[in-house]
Amino acid sequence: MFLDKNHNGTLDFEECVTFFYMIASNRLLQCDECRSLLLAAYFLCVECYNANREKTYDLCCSCYSDNNFSHAHSYFLDNYALLLQKEIKNYTSGQAGGSIRSETGKIVDLADNLLNYVSSIGS
Repeated sequence: MFLDKNHNGTLDFEECVTFFYMIASNRLLQCDECRSLLLAAYFLCVECYNANREKTYDLCCSCYSDNNFSHAHSYFLDNYALLLQKEIKNYTSGQAGGSIRSETGKIVDLADNLLNYVSSIGS
């Protein structure tokens, strides 16, 4: 597994904390076609994203480049380009970083709470 840094076949405490963080912050995304984990750049449906749906339609680079998907919409962007597009749109409307900063703040709060919890266990 990609989290097992020392390759001993089990997750150590720090690796479990990382795994918990990924689950709690909704960082475990899968390709909606081949079900592989999306650990780096991936493509998502812009129309589904803009509709503020709870679940977007996400594709790994292989499925997207091989046209290995069937979806109602055809406009896809990679996740980084979509965030950049949203940030530029917010900047030009005078709301620079608003929603992105808000989501980042939630993740930072979650990480801080997790760190405090782990520290309290150790003492």
